[in-house]
Amino acid sequence: MKNGEINQWIQTRLLDLSHDIVTLVDVFAPPDHMLNSVLGNNNRKVYEAINKTIYSNKQTFIIPKFLIKRSKL
Repeated sequence: MKNGEINQWIQTRLLDLSHDIVTLVDVFAPPDHMLNSVLGNNNRKVYEAINKTIYSNKQTFIIPKFLIKRSKL
């Protein structure tokens, strides 16, 4: 296999696995609170839940030190 073929094969296998995982979750149908998913809220307020999750995480808006350019003065 060439590099491009290997990459395509890996991508295809990962997509296959992700479909299997979604199917398993659907089969077992755990309650929303067990999945701990923002999208799993059953109150139809998905966007509010996403915002709450983003803004409640203290790490969301931190800029890593290696990205901050320091002045050489």
